Amino acid sequence: MHRQPLLQLLNAYEPCDDNEASLKRKMLNFVTAHRDCFERTCREGHITASAWIINFTGDRFLITLHKKRKLWLPLGGHPEACDLYDIHRTALREAREESGLKSLAFVSKNIFDICIVSDPLHPPYDFNFLLQVRDPNDTIKISDESIDLRWFSELPEQVKDIENLKRLYRKWKRWTEDKAKN
Repeated sequence: MHRQPLLQLLNAYEPCDDNEASLKRKMLNFVTAHRDCFERTCREGHITASAWIINFTGDRFLITLHKKRKLWLPLGGHPEACDLYDIHRTALREAREESGLKSLAFVSKNIFDICIVSDPLHPPYDFNFLLQVRDPNDTIKISDESIDLRWFSELPEQVKDIENLKRLYRKWKRWTEDKAKN
């Protein structure tokens, strides 16, 4: 029962290409097959939630230079006891904790992107949401999980070969273009 909201979100998700359609099938199979998918103790993998955070005007995005992985990544992490089966609360909590931003809000509660992180021993099945800063005076603060935390308008050179970041960037650019038309 606790997996139903996640399965509904995932079933409603519209992949942007064949690669993402394949990811969606794998994620649906994983969540359906593993009652303990939200638990870090699940041997086959675990659910994580992340956020593509955009600034107040929507023209820049925030990513972190992750301390453990040494890569520029969206902010996010694992469900905790306070939000174990609520992927939205997990994404928002992690984004606030790792950015210091207090005014973050969902642009949409729909999934923005999906990714299975390459870790052959215990892969995270990541659900990414689009969040936006609602207070123009809100400022970022680097957490102990980050080496650096910055706003960008273009992908940094170091991550231009990371497929899921390229896909997130393209989706955000499409979102900004669609918003400008309306």
